Amino acid sequence: MANNTITRIQELVCNRLNVTLKQLHGPRRDRPVSRPRHIAMYLAWIYTGKSQGFIAKMFQRDRTSVVHAIQSIEYLMEKDQETQKIVQALKAEIDNIGGEAVDPHEQVIGASVVMVNEAIEVIKTALIAQCRKDPLAVVTSLGQIAKGCQLTEEDSHDH
Repeated sequence: MANNTITRIQELVCNRLNVTLKQLHGPRRDRPVSRPRHIAMYLAWIYTGKSQGFIAKMFQRDRTSVVHAIQSIEYLMEKDQETQKIVQALKAEIDNIGGEAVDPHEQVIGASVVMVNEAIEVIKTALIAQCRKDPLAVVTSLGQIAKGCQLTEEDSHDH
């Protein structure tokens, strides 16, 4: 599932909740616009398996907006029957067009793996650059890092 699924979710939310795509992407924060936006972000996260950062770009927002939207809708689904009915109806529509929800825990693990891989690439690039300047210092630093990462026998019994 990709951009077209997020776009389709946005369209479904707009149609059901009487807002335009322009409003969904716009700066307005009042409830008649922000609630549908939050619902659409929540559904995009549940159904696409895409990162919160990717979803944020599709809504012209930053990642923290998606985090807030997910938390808000999860809370409202527990406390507000109207929100729960709306989200359930939209989920049924998405399911009818072939959507499949993704386990949020798998999404967190997947996002973590992506972040770790990105960090590895940044470190690798920095090490290559530093190695060109002072190879001995890099080898010494890596040895110290490796030594610091080793568990003693006592440490391994504590875990």
